[in-house]
Amino acid sequence: MLSYELICNEFKLITQTPALKKFLEVGDPPIVFTLGSAAVMDAGNFYQESIQAAKQLNRRAVLLIGKNLPPENLSADVIAVNYAPYSQIFPHACAIAHQGGIGTTAQALRAARPTLIM
Repeated sequence: MLSYELICNEFKLITQTPALKKFLEVGDPPIVFTLGSAAVMDAGNFYQESIQAAKQLNRRAVLLIGKNLPPENLSADVIAVNYAPYSQIFPHACAIAHQGGIGTTAQALRAARPTLIM
């Protein structure tokens, strides 16, 4: 039987991309927008709406897009990446907007960041 801690420790082997790491190190904490592992395959206009929300709030944004194509013409205050371990990215967020899956919710709570379930 796998424990939550064992699974989290295994994902520590996966690291952020250099571009994401640099983005997180510079500037204000971003809002992280993610659809988890299941809803990401049916994103609809989630990422475009996420960009607009971040702009209206005058916040930077990280879009975790899975295998989706990144939105076009991203401004310098928005980055789209295929994947980043939640345990590594959520602690850098000012807030997390997500689909409400149990794994995503657990990691958001663990990071002690405000969460909006879409």
